[in-house]
Amino acid sequence: ADALVLGPTTLHAVSASLRILPAGAQVERLDAGIFGGSIHLTGSVDKPATDRDKPVYTFEGDFKKLNVTQLGALLGLRWSGASLNGNGKITLAGYTAKDLASSAHGALHLECGHGIIGSQPSESSKPERVPASISRFDRWTADATIADAAIALDQNVVTAGLRKQSVAATVTIADPPAVSFAQSKQPAAKH
Repeated sequence: ADALVLGPTTLHAVSASLRILPAGAQVERLDAGIFGGSIHLTGSVDKPATDRDKPVYTFEGDFKKLNVTQLGALLGLRWSGASLNGNGKITLAGYTAKDLASSAHGALHLECGHGIIGSQPSESSKPERVPASISRFDRWTADATIADAAIALDQNVVTAGLRKQSVAATVTIADPPAVSFAQSKQPAAKH
């Protein structure tokens, strides 16, 4: 397909290989362009056991060279710098965006080199403040948990020169998604 619209984002040049089974489908591969980069997934779709059940989707894969400026715009942030790479696994169930968001659970690993993240000019009187630890960084690696209609950063290290910090953030899965930051914390020094 030329394009596949998924809520607030679009997959481009979608190519997939599916194996249809009695209980659903096996996604042997799904390749697409997203945010100026690419995504590669494998997974399955399990059909509902009864009329009251919902289909279950399970995917795992990786993404490469995502354009952080495009991703930042979706998240309401001014983000520039090197591309974003990572991998993850997610399981969702349902038919509607609300069902999919509320049932989503999984994990992500993210890596980004040299970058600058700032708040977007906002019409509201209180734009979301971006922590100083990610206002300019040399490297950011993070693991995130997907649950309760949100993506929450877990273990993460933001490196700027010799300084290492972490940032606490949550992305609410919605259309459009919303980012909230908590007070950043500095990892304990090793003795």
